[in-house]
Amino acid sequence: TRSLTIREDLTRREPDRSDRAEDLALSHYFLCKVDQPNANLHRQAVQQVLDPFEKAGALSRQGERLMAWARNDSPP
Repeated sequence: TRSLTIREDLTRREPDRSDRAEDLALSHYFLCKVDQPNANLHRQAVQQVLDPFEKAGALSRQGERLMAWARNDSPP
């Protein structure tokens, strides 16, 4: 969870960087695999952090796959 805290801080400092947001989303994805009771919270966090970049058309393929996973449990 320390890496998640660091990535959240970096994302807050540079909110316009999609790569930082995607790194944070990926951290939530990995945490979801070991923190099953909070899986829905991790999915919501991924959607929240990536949504502005998706709306702007600025997600990479990885970001698009993470959003698909967060919405309907498809693998990233």
